[in-house]
Amino acid sequence: MIKIENFTYTYPGRSVSTIKDLSAEVPEGGLVLLTGPTGCGKSTLLKAINGLIPHLMGGRMEGKIEINGLDTRKTDIFTLSRKVGLIFQNPDDQIFSTVVQDEVAFGPENLALPRKMIRQGIDKALKLVGLDEFHHRGTHMLSGGEKQRLAIASVLSMSPDILILDEPLAQLDPRGSTEVLKTIRTLNDNGMTVILVEHRIHEVAHLADRIMIMEKGRIVLDEEPRAAFERIDVFKKLGLRVPESAEISHAMGFKKVALTMEEIKKGINAGIRPAVAPSSNHASPETPEKEDSDETALEMEGVSFQYDRRAGFVLEDIYLNIRKGEVVSLMGNNGSGKSTMLLHFAALLKPSRGRVTVLARDTRKLEARQLAGMVGIAFQDPTLMLFNETVWKEVAFGPRMLHFGETKLRQKVEDAMNAMGIAGLRDENPLSLSGGQRLRVALASISSMQPEVILLDEPTSGQDKSNSDSLLRYLYELSGKGITILFTTHDIEAAIRYSDRLLVMNNGKIIADGPPRKIIKEAETLKKANLRPPVSFKIGELLGIEAFCIEDLVGEAACSG
Repeated sequence: MIKIENFTYTYPGRSVSTIKDLSAEVPEGGLVLLTGPTGCGKSTLLKAINGLIPHLMGGRMEGKIEINGLDTRKTDIFTLSRKVGLIFQNPDDQIFSTVVQDEVAFGPENLALPRKMIRQGIDKALKLVGLDEFHHRGTHMLSGGEKQRLAIASVLSMSPDILILDEPLAQLDPRGSTEVLKTIRTLNDNGMTVILVEHRIHEVAHLADRIMIMEKGRIVLDEEPRAAFERIDVFKKLGLRVPESAEISHAMGFKKVALTMEEIKKGINAGIRPAVAPSSNHASPETPEKEDSDETALEMEGVSFQYDRRAGFVLEDIYLNIRKGEVVSLMGNNGSGKSTMLLHFAALLKPSRGRVTVLARDTRKLEARQLAGMVGIAFQDPTLMLFNETVWKEVAFGPRMLHFGETKLRQKVEDAMNAMGIAGLRDENPLSLSGGQRLRVALASISSMQPEVILLDEPTSGQDKSNSDSLLRYLYELSGKGITILFTTHDIEAAIRYSDRLLVMNNGKIIADGPPRKIIKEAETLKKANLRPPVSFKIGELLGIEAFCIEDLVGEAACSG
């Protein structure tokens, strides 16, 4: 189906190749999980498979890629678009129609297919992704998971043989992820070849026939999942996330690596137990001790907000007090109001009712620019924040506008770039980087200004585990200096490990507020917000152990929280 021979690719204007002498094959009907550290070339490889490289992106390409015997370099984009469908990380990047059926019809219409065939294609595609009742629904009314499924349907309507998806779960809550993965599984079961790029390895590994790992433009591992996780040293060396089920089965001495919680349960029922008694110490060297403060940094008093007076409230009667130096994680369904809350604390939105106070200032009397240098916000889509020619200039822009002295400016820029792991990218154009690298540039451009409050919308999205941990550890260290951190996330393990406090939202209201470990034990709260506890917590319950992470379960230094 897909044959790649000695493929090398260099982007226009670059001297170093992003992909280097890569060879691989994907058989018809396979489902391949392609993963690797942020910036290793995964997205570039996908663009080459569907012909965007080299036809639209230029650059220098060597070697050959064949799709069903067709050389992508010698085959036009029109033909390749009917062979390979590409789904981007953010569905909003490829949805532009206002009505669902119009979006699905767009591709077939541009292929000049007969009207009857287009109608049949719309019906079939929407049914395959579980949106068969959504023909006339406005695209702006869809949830994140529904948008991602619509993006898949819009590609399926052109009847491709191959579906390739670039981080389709990155911005989805657990419910949306479940919807999209179910769709992918159904398509693959029906014979479609699928290549899935994903950092959330723990959520998708059990679906894959094979796992390919890339590093610095090359494939360094290509195995079926169980064999791949026999080599968890490779995953850890590259800073990739290993499913807890695989880690637990290694730690507990399973003869065969477990891919699911059900397989772990079977081992426990057969009498397998952790080799080391679990630790009772819940402090971690990753998250240093810090003094509590009574000083309020962020506050909401009876806040309600609606974008449109004809629609319902996005935030409803919220009372919240966040202290100086706290690290607070915010979880909940897509559309529960998390991002809207962040925008209020940045004074980019003003409450319809109630009062928002930021650093003792009433935001109703402020312009957002008046908080520059005091409050930093990083949006979910980092592209909206990047506009300078180089990474260094991007990170230096804020401090320069705040009139930092040259010595201080250079020091803060270097510190921020080192903390985000982007020092080696200083001369690159930010918009030429991978999604994960762009996000780290945006975060560095915020932290270089030394704000008193940092607001982050999904900061771990599209990041490998190493970069995600490094980022959150850095933020936690900043909180020890009195900086207040509020971040949204769909990663419950990150919330447990790196936050002092967890807020859970549902339908515009806060339904839980407290220490992460306490809230994880509230099954009804998690169910309302469609959240799932870590695998280690569920396994701990079977063993009679209170465990919130792998370290708790197998007796190593316990995770924080």
